[in-house]
Amino acid sequence: MSGTLLCLTLTLASAICEPPLYPSAPSPYTTWVQDGQARAVIVAPEPPEAGRDPGAELQHYLQAISGAKLPLLRQPAPGKPQIFVGGQPALQRLGTDWAQLKLGRDGFLFRTVGPDVVIAGETNFSTLLAVYAFLERHLGCRWYWPGKIGEVIPQRQTVAVGRLDETHRPDFALRWVGSGDWALHNGCNVNTKQPGEFRTKYFVHTFARLLPADEYFDQHPEYFPLINGRRVRPTKERPQVNLCTSNPGVAEAVARTIDRLLEADPSLDMISVDPMDTQTFCQCDACRALDEPGAPYERKVSRRLVLFYNRVGELVRRKHPELLLKSIAYHSYVAPPADASLRLGPNNVIQFCRFQCHSHSLNDSNCPLNAGFNRWLIGWTKICDHVMLYEYYYKASWVGLPWPIVHTLRADLPYFKRLGLMGLATQYTSGMATNGLDFYVAAKLLWDADCDVDALLDDYFSRFFGPAAAPMRKYHDLLERRALESGVHLAGQRPYGDIVRFFTPETMTALEACIAEAEAAARGDDNVARRVAVMRTGLEYTKLCLDYLGILQRGLGARARLPWGGTADRSTIPPEAESAAKRIDELLRSPRAKGALVPYNTYTQLFLSPENVARNFVSDGLPADIIVLRKTDWLKQQDREIGPTKQPETFALWIYGNDLDTDEGKPEHPLSLRDRGGKWVSIGGVAPEGENGNRRNRCFVLSGLKRGQFPPRDLELRVENAVGGPYASHFYAFYLMPDSLKLSTDQATALLENHLDWVRAASAGFTEYSFRGLRSDDGDQDIVPLTWLGLPAKPPPIPSRH
Repeated sequence: MSGTLLCLTLTLASAICEPPLYPSAPSPYTTWVQDGQARAVIVAPEPPEAGRDPGAELQHYLQAISGAKLPLLRQPAPGKPQIFVGGQPALQRLGTDWAQLKLGRDGFLFRTVGPDVVIAGETNFSTLLAVYAFLERHLGCRWYWPGKIGEVIPQRQTVAVGRLDETHRPDFALRWVGSGDWALHNGCNVNTKQPGEFRTKYFVHTFARLLPADEYFDQHPEYFPLINGRRVRPTKERPQVNLCTSNPGVAEAVARTIDRLLEADPSLDMISVDPMDTQTFCQCDACRALDEPGAPYERKVSRRLVLFYNRVGELVRRKHPELLLKSIAYHSYVAPPADASLRLGPNNVIQFCRFQCHSHSLNDSNCPLNAGFNRWLIGWTKICDHVMLYEYYYKASWVGLPWPIVHTLRADLPYFKRLGLMGLATQYTSGMATNGLDFYVAAKLLWDADCDVDALLDDYFSRFFGPAAAPMRKYHDLLERRALESGVHLAGQRPYGDIVRFFTPETMTALEACIAEAEAAARGDDNVARRVAVMRTGLEYTKLCLDYLGILQRGLGARARLPWGGTADRSTIPPEAESAAKRIDELLRSPRAKGALVPYNTYTQLFLSPENVARNFVSDGLPADIIVLRKTDWLKQQDREIGPTKQPETFALWIYGNDLDTDEGKPEHPLSLRDRGGKWVSIGGVAPEGENGNRRNRCFVLSGLKRGQFPPRDLELRVENAVGGPYASHFYAFYLMPDSLKLSTDQATALLENHLDWVRAASAGFTEYSFRGLRSDDGDQDIVPLTWLGLPAKPPPIPSRH
């Protein structure tokens, strides 16, 4: 935001002025409405076809404020003060041209010229933004939530404005929060349904749209991915299929599709060119040759995709040099390639997916998740001129519970501005009880990243909740503190254990007290009472979810404390879980849920399945491939010493994971340890012959490993997944254990799942990964570090039941 803030007086019937949100200095003013009677006219050109009329919008809201309907003229008519709203008449009144004003695509101005006022942007769309900004900044209108319930229109019989000289430009070129009127009212410029907005085609995961199988597969199966030795066609049952991006014909076909899309709609600014929502990519030799050898999961296929994006960008640029091509950075391509020679083309956009953590700002170096995401984001800015965010200001996996991230937004958006990002798009929901304030603050920061968030919050609670402002502010602040103090990283894909950790009984009691106080304060004010009722619905939903999770947690017992999913079976699910899920379902389907709660979605269905929740009841919420614990760290946490140790002649390796089984009688995953001479020595594989861990968690034991064959302290374990192997397995943990235990797979699994700390204490060392573990895909080779500390000289007694 730039320019001099206005000098404005809004005169009430009682001649008392209400302080505006944005401070202003006293000055002479011109009266537009006096005692409910129009004293000025609006001058605005005809809007473009299908476009909203900025002059009519100003007329509508001035009438809603004062009761007076100002005349709307299409040409100037001197005699009364005139309000010039955009177009050529406004420009003529200013006595200049757009080039001199340098407003940019979405910028606008408010300027007093004699007795008249000009409210204008260069286009009809930017003039609409100007009108809504003027109504907000200087007439007190607000659109906190979508619909009438979220609208605040002050009532004044007299409206007068002081002398104006302001210019406003957004800090971000792309501002995509929500849609329709609410987005437009709050300065966003995508999905507003208005001509002149920033026009995009598709959101994400577009390969199937850009190269339709019905059009190409029969003639060109080689355009589609080679998976396990055959070319795979997308189907209704399996739509998430990527492309063979090394094939030159694929880039050419995609470029032809983009050409057709632009011919059909020349107003497009950007088209999405994204992989599908799967981490299975083409396995042909040509595609694999483009990958970086040994690349970690986060940039496993980044290089092949950047090369493909560049090729498509080059082809499209020849005919459409201004069109932007947006591609996401996500999961196995969230990090930029290490290849220093690569750079994205001038029409390529990288949309970086920051899917965790929202409890902390992205550049918070103390957050182990964001440290990596921040490093990767900065890496993309170094090789791409246009970088934007795919954000999660609503995240479906949090199953529609309160999402208190305003503290993160106020730190992130100024940081994104400093990085020079072009903007962001966020996932969005109609659940205002849980996400409404987040969306409002995000929209305001996208326009002005340096705005005063404290003033914004004061304004929100005082205007929106009126007599209930104080308890509703307490409600908000309490949740924000929990996000910072709970230790939960908002939010993993199956964060059921984290939900219980976040919403403690003490927290829920305090939240209930806030809502009860707000309900009492709102009596007699119907508008405020309706808004508080929305928040009450959100709290009731949260209570029901916690009741349900508490039942499942009690059924799981010790297994609920494990950091991995997949440990439950039907026997662990109490019968009352079904009725608890039904109560949640009934609330979600009730009329009062509309607009208050997140609508039904895939994550809702998963959440209301007790078996699914029990299988995924985990506690850390961290993404896969992060080592969260080694024995040295665990000893510090437990305030323990290593103590006396012994060095046995042989030891056992325990491998705990999900979907570790055999393929045609052979272990799916060969395992090797590096010996003292640096050579890899085969130690067998998982699952061992005769064992099966298909689609379940199992702990396999490899015995008889010679201690003297391997390094004294730092060991390296190689985990392989042969080409053509399983879609994906997940390794959760590796333990260096006494060979003398001689436990079967079933016994070791039961011991670990019921007495995890005993296993940790009895080990010579271990490496544990987070929730989804170390993911092993087809063709992967992963190195697991293990530190040998020595077996305890006095091992802890074995638990009696395992």
